[in-house]
Amino acid sequence: MTRRRLPNRRGHELLTLNARAAAVAASLLLQHGCSVDTLRQALTRNSDGSGSGPLARALDLLTEWG
Repeated sequence: MTRRRLPNRRGHELLTLNARAAAVAASLLLQHGCSVDTLRQALTRNSDGSGSGPLARALDLLTEWG
């Protein structure tokens, strides 16, 4: 009996995430209980100064909002 591959039935979409920023934030919070400003400074930035990952961007938005 010869096996054959079944057709693909579901499409998929891959998303990439900057998990390094979340790891840095979690480490700082757990070790020191630091402020939002300290977290924002520790996270990676783009050349225009905006946050480069989802966590950095969220902290930027919180700071702008508050």
